[in-house]
Amino acid sequence: MADHVLIVAPGHFCTKFSPLGGIFQLDLARALKDSGVKVGIISINRFQISSIHKQYEYPTFEVIDDIPVYRQYYRLPIPSILDPMLFTGIILGHLAI
Repeated sequence: MADHVLIVAPGHFCTKFSPLGGIFQLDLARALKDSGVKVGIISINRFQISSIHKQYEYPTFEVIDDIPVYRQYYRLPIPSILDPMLFTGIILGHLAI
């Protein structure tokens, strides 16, 4: 069995914007932790263009039920419909690393 599991949660993970976002991943992390596995969660996503001037309101790091959660969201200065998936994939991959 793995000594440490990193769960990558898509979308907004347990935020005010999306309180149930990532709930499956959080439940999975709890179950793994309860079985003795060291576990962490990373959430990467993007903001919509409408929030480009709003303050970043989500903590980049917090601990939920003894599980470290890292968030990294970026702002894309164009509407989502104009964002080619290649660009998003490159950015999200870079943020995850």
